[in-house]
Amino acid sequence: DGDSPLAAKLARDRGWALRQARRERATGTGLYRLGRLQESLEHSKRCLEMLGRPFPRGRAGFGVSFFLQALVQGWHMIRYRGASQGLPPADDRTAEAVRAYYCLLQVAFNRNDLSGYYYSNLCMLNQIEGTAPTRELAEGLAFMGFTTGLMHLWKMADAYFSRALDIAVLLD
Repeated sequence: DGDSPLAAKLARDRGWALRQARRERATGTGLYRLGRLQESLEHSKRCLEMLGRPFPRGRAGFGVSFFLQALVQGWHMIRYRGASQGLPPADDRTAEAVRAYYCLLQVAFNRNDLSGYYYSNLCMLNQIEGTAPTRELAEGLAFMGFTTGLMHLWKMADAYFSRALDIAVLLD
């Protein structure tokens, strides 16, 4: 029942959690712009935890999560090929998670952390694909094209760049 006091309390709590997550992400972004990368990393990860998408801890957790994110991305490459119009917009929690992953991606790039960069990009794309085209999706696809190009996966890089360009044209 959507009108019950418990439902109203849960909705308020979710709204509070989203506002707190937004503050953490905005703080992380600001710290990134100030060059305080470690602090930015901590705030962005805290944002993701608040949104129920915690960053994996330890090598084993990171490795398993990385593998799973790569599998999901492979599925998305097949499922969302050419599908960009008519999709619903991302909900607020997903959009906030995408922004946090974007900040983590930038931090990883500036710290020369290739695995963190690639993982953040995978997570960002996996969160935003299946929603209406956005700047973040176009940039995430372009970043993935760059990354796969560095790995000499030319056809895959071309597919990412082509899709990024298609979405950028749609947004223009």
